[in-house]
Amino acid sequence: MQPPGTEGPRGRAAEPRRSGSAADEPAPGGVLRRAAPANRPGARAGDESAPAACRRGALRAGHSHPGADPGAAQGHTRRAQTGASSDHARSDPGLGDRRPRDRAAPRKDRRTGTRVQGHELAPARIHQRAARRAGALAPGKSPATGPPHVHSGAVKRRELLKGAGAGLTLAIPAVRAATLLESRWDFIIVGAGTAGLPAAIHASRRGASVLMLEAADTLGGTLNMAMGQVSAGGTRLQDDQGIVDSPDRHFEDIMEITFGEADPEIVRRTVDLAPDTLNWLLDQGLVPLPGHPVTGAAPGRAGYSVPRYFWAEEAGRAILKVVLEELDREMPQGNIAIRTSTRVTGLLTSDSGAVEGVRAESGNEEWTFRGRHILLTNGGYAMNPDMFELLTGHPAYAAGSWPHSLGDGLDLAVSVGGWLRGQHLHRAGTGSILTGPKFPAKVYARFATVPQQRLPWEIWVNDAGQRFIREDEPLVRPRARAVLALPRLRYVIVFDENIFNSAPPGLPQFSREEFLAHCENHPMFARADSLDELAAAADVDADGLAQTVRDYNDAVASGADPLGREHLPEPIARPPFYAITHLGSSATSSTGVAVNDAHQVVRGNQETVPGLYAAGEVLGSGATLGSTFAPGMLLTPALSVGRWLGMTLPI
Repeated sequence: MQPPGTEGPRGRAAEPRRSGSAADEPAPGGVLRRAAPANRPGARAGDESAPAACRRGALRAGHSHPGADPGAAQGHTRRAQTGASSDHARSDPGLGDRRPRDRAAPRKDRRTGTRVQGHELAPARIHQRAARRAGALAPGKSPATGPPHVHSGAVKRRELLKGAGAGLTLAIPAVRAATLLESRWDFIIVGAGTAGLPAAIHASRRGASVLMLEAADTLGGTLNMAMGQVSAGGTRLQDDQGIVDSPDRHFEDIMEITFGEADPEIVRRTVDLAPDTLNWLLDQGLVPLPGHPVTGAAPGRAGYSVPRYFWAEEAGRAILKVVLEELDREMPQGNIAIRTSTRVTGLLTSDSGAVEGVRAESGNEEWTFRGRHILLTNGGYAMNPDMFELLTGHPAYAAGSWPHSLGDGLDLAVSVGGWLRGQHLHRAGTGSILTGPKFPAKVYARFATVPQQRLPWEIWVNDAGQRFIREDEPLVRPRARAVLALPRLRYVIVFDENIFNSAPPGLPQFSREEFLAHCENHPMFARADSLDELAAAADVDADGLAQTVRDYNDAVASGADPLGREHLPEPIARPPFYAITHLGSSATSSTGVAVNDAHQVVRGNQETVPGLYAAGEVLGSGATLGSTFAPGMLLTPALSVGRWLGMTLPI
């Protein structure tokens, strides 16, 4: 491998695209790296029946909704493999109601003059593009011309954390921007977060040239807001405390905790890699909380058989700090280029269907970069309401994830025939009180629903006004699955004045006066003098609620509840009556890209997509959590597999 540096380009050059500009205009600021020292040498296929596609244009493109006939999806996948040197791109801003055009005939690229054979049909769009970034030039305006802006000097961690609106870039002033753009990268990493950063660091340590493209203006992705919880069997932290553990035991625990729903190949890969990954973080300064590791057990939810689960005081930012320090030490080697505020919009493929590059945009400029290994590490879709509802079948009630979790990686994989799996593994928990009825909203509060912490005095009713589970069910999983079975993931907690006065508060953060004020001005709270009025205010069936309350009061009187509830303290009889609405929501993305055991993206016909890999939440939380919760099994797989790909892919 020829080391990256100032000696000259290797492979094909990145191709700039500007509206109203020639292809040979000066390169844009932002894709720069420091010169290398002169002495430096250089999962398995998914079980879902079809990849998801958006409602707009899905049938035209040959995709179908989850649950559709697999043959139809595989037929499209076979078509997707026949095109030559094509650019698989997502929809552009401002398309409105326009549909993807047929591209069966050969066409001439207007910018490069190259004649290419398009696909029979444009790829399905499962992602509605976000509005153009604030500050970008409006359509029809010419971009600024001239030499690129070069950020020079050593990398500073504060710069890595903060980024820059035009894209974080670093280079030695003497290095020409054109030289830095003219490379065929060993790695192009799409997303500089939990999986992408370790991949870049460890690829660079082997002498690989690495280009990281990040849509946000800062690095770290969900590590900026995650709890930072990780787990492994056989860490130095365990050894220091005399805890005997192993990857085998970790694997067995995960598969038991997830009821066999997690992908065994991805879990196996994770647990084998996790000890070295977490030891790396510990050796570089990650400090767990006192008393850690722990088992992760919680009321009604099993934990690990031995303590192996830990996190630091600063949560995910503690991991990010360690990783960025490692990146800071690696940058002077000259192997890594970082471009922030840059969104990858398409994949470039060869005649054989191998992925050989990406198309990316920043503001109103668009560029192509070519590389040997393309890594999708840009997270899930939890902040894309349209994609969320399409893939889960439920509205995105709450927006509580990283703002750039927009499903770009799923879009890109599907555009080259990639397969999605995990639609059936959506988890909505036992619900939350949201800020309002306009969705996605924010989580506002949660009523106490864990019976080990507070026994229920209230009843829970669905839209029909009927109870749907014993409210003192001790296990988390049955409670969560009961909520998931509700048509709108919605239920209402109902009680009366006696319970309001006598029961331990279900919302202890509010005083009595504050609670009553919420009943007057918060849309998720209601108070009424009759059950009919309460039903209308809470949007449940009045007759159903009245009958349910009668049946529940009979159960209280007899001491025998048809649903098996044991705690029956008071009837619901004295007005005024109260209702609090809960909605099931999730901050994670259960559905993700199918991969084989080498983490190569897999097409619907079980063939791999050469050159394309995926790690992190782009695989879907269901791959490592199933439809439940396994301690530390979101961050740990991303960190471990990303690091492993950087260490092992050939260069």
